[in-house]
Amino acid sequence: NAPDPEYLEKTHFNLYETIREKHPDIPYIMITRPDYRNGDRTEQRRQIVINSYEKAKAIGDKNVYFIDGKDFFVGKYNDMCTVDGCHPTDLGFSFMADTIGDVLEKVLPL
Repeated sequence: NAPDPEYLEKTHFNLYETIREKHPDIPYIMITRPDYRNGDRTEQRRQIVINSYEKAKAIGDKNVYFIDGKDFFVGKYNDMCTVDGCHPTDLGFSFMADTIGDVLEKVLPL
């Protein structure tokens, strides 16, 4: 919920570093916004998260993962996944839960 891409740019990777400092071994999942159709500012935000993920991988983090929010709402019901192009409906949350759940099953020990 960063107010704008500039704020996200200043804080996103810093948050990752802060958490990694305290918890170096936990799985860390970075997720972009699901409202990908909302213009260039959304794409800027998406790219900031991608850059943070790539930077984390480049410094050797083998326990960092990425979920692209633009893939949450695909298929024949994609136009029914948000109320206003931003806030998910029950269907949207269901699609998000499926995608995030798949990643969690892979990265969390049973």
